[in-house]
Amino acid sequence: MRYFTIFSIILFLITACSKDDDLKFPVTEGERLVRYAYFHDSKERQSIDLIYNQHSQVIKTMRKYTTGAGAISFYNNYNDFGKVEKIYSSSSKEKFSYDHENRLSEIYSYTSRNGGITFETREHLGKRFHYDDYGILYRKEIIFDTSFLNSSNWGYTIKDYYFKWDKGNVIAVEEYNLEGILAITRVFEFDNHKNYRNNHPEIFGYDAKGLSQNNVIKEYLLDHLGFYPSMDCKTCEYIFNYNK
Repeated sequence: MRYFTIFSIILFLITACSKDDDLKFPVTEGERLVRYAYFHDSKERQSIDLIYNQHSQVIKTMRKYTTGAGAISFYNNYNDFGKVEKIYSSSSKEKFSYDHENRLSEIYSYTSRNGGITFETREHLGKRFHYDDYGILYRKEIIFDTSFLNSSNWGYTIKDYYFKWDKGNVIAVEEYNLEGILAITRVFEFDNHKNYRNNHPEIFGYDAKGLSQNNVIKEYLLDHLGFYPSMDCKTCEYIFNYNK
């Protein structure tokens, strides 16, 4: 049975009246994203505010969930090539590494139980990225410490995401579980407007919504195995509306 779920996304782009006016560097209206708000059933569920330095690099994001208490602040550090090398908060940290062609190769994740004084690895250790001979990202691999996982849950745990691209957009993703079985297929439709989130996939995710050059307006999800009890349907359709 197919279910329809509608989401709304509001993108706030920098304007001549923004709070960045007092920073002494030129900014063009509509050039960059300063706030993202995500709505479901006409209620705001999540918002992300982005703060930039003089080089137009995001140095801080403030994330707020309506189900949580207050905003969580994340900070970005960059390497000498202008690439993100670390994102951290008081409870988590991600470290980024790049290959000889300066492409993202791995992200390792850590958690803190003492307010950011020390960090330790998680059962979900991070992500590894694979490229084809043309330099196109075709696979995102989740790195696990399987000693933390109960083998009875392997069918529920996605390990590999395979991307299919067309005209700069991820039009389909196949998701394989730890047993190497195809568990989920996602197919996407797009508008013809610029996707401001793909300037910051480290913030918005290395998936179709964060990597594609246009905005996802429909997502079709097929649960091949029926493994996911949180799903109300084996075939679901999600609709996304934007203000831009």
